[in-house]
Amino acid sequence: MKLNRKKLLSEYEKYSKPSSTKEKDVLEAGERLFGERGYFRCDYPSEIAKEAQVTERTLFKYFPTKEDLYIRILAAIVYETAFSAQMPELRKILETRSLSFEQWYLFMIKNRIQMAKKNYHKIRILSSAILHDSGFADFFGSIWKENLFIPAVDAIVYFQEKGEIRKDLDPITFTKTSYSISISYLIYRFVLSKDSKFDDDAELEKILKILMQGIRP
Repeated sequence: MKLNRKKLLSEYEKYSKPSSTKEKDVLEAGERLFGERGYFRCDYPSEIAKEAQVTERTLFKYFPTKEDLYIRILAAIVYETAFSAQMPELRKILETRSLSFEQWYLFMIKNRIQMAKKNYHKIRILSSAILHDSGFADFFGSIWKENLFIPAVDAIVYFQEKGEIRKDLDPITFTKTSYSISISYLIYRFVLSKDSKFDDDAELEKILKILMQGIRP
């Protein structure tokens, strides 16, 4: 799957301004089914057409192949995540210098949880694309590194200078570890688990305690 910034913007423009109500219905149906069943398990065209309540002929008119529909939806998710609001908003949190490390960490991950709750299917589609397509993972990874990873490293250095984190820790390794824990929690919470009774506040306090105190007795 080839997705660069030029194609991303082009596909998002089409996504945000569908040519008809039926095309909009197809996009919404595709987003639900790709999120629930995954790209490969979603039958095309019959399942998508049925969900969108259109004929297969109408579906092919807008999206000749399943990949055409998938790329349109994925491009919109990436654009909204990286360029529209979500990633700039998270970067703003990362660059905040008025909080303690504990407040900063909890604020950041709670913000991501709230975002994920509102975009459940989109999270599943994005994570699946990253895991199954190395080309897309490289593309999205470069955007993530520029906008989120580097600012996070700068934040860790700041907290080390404040004396809230040990100065002998490598800030890059610490940032990688912190992100790995946070992302793993989100994937477990919204992709792998069927438990609807999560107490996020309690779980995050436990994670923070492990992060701050380690595992030694």
